[in-house]
Amino acid sequence: MSLQMVRKYGNIEFKKYKSAYNDDWYDWLSHEMEIPFCNGKKMKVQLNFSEEELDQYNLEISQTIENILKFGSHHREQVKEHVFAYYQDLLLDIGEDCLDDMPPLENADDVLAYVHISGLGISISQRTKKFYAVYSGGCDWELEHGIMISFRNGKELAMVSGYGHICNSDAYGDIKKDEFIYIGNNISTRKRIVH
Repeated sequence: MSLQMVRKYGNIEFKKYKSAYNDDWYDWLSHEMEIPFCNGKKMKVQLNFSEEELDQYNLEISQTIENILKFGSHHREQVKEHVFAYYQDLLLDIGEDCLDDMPPLENADDVLAYVHISGLGISISQRTKKFYAVYSGGCDWELEHGIMISFRNGKELAMVSGYGHICNSDAYGDIKKDEFIYIGNNISTRKRIVH
């Protein structure tokens, strides 16, 4: 096992910091950088791996980071319908009472204006062992559970959900659930198959 305090993945340096949430844990964080998918918002990238995984998966981690940092703000279009399904599903469950901080939406056009991404993490699925880049943050219709948007290998939209698992196969214990992007109580969305 490596006891490094600095690691490099691709051209990005990560440093080991004592976790703000647990005195027994450490976080691997990059320097603050502009994230193109978030319209250039500055944030740190976090690596969510054990020391052994960091040693073992250098290439996969580097590739996932490189892929996700290629995504520009125009890639946000592909997540809108799934984020809107998350919004609609909560409305069907709770009603408009959850809309204290926003107006009702008729369609997906403006839904991302009510999403506030604050973090980007790189993780591995415990079930499939595939790698994910996961954006997380708040959304004005679901203040308690927020939002996560994950991309398999940093390039394929995999899941939209509240805080929790990084992919649907981890969340539901069923690899077949990865054919969905959003799975709700009333609404689910599937991946688009391009021929």
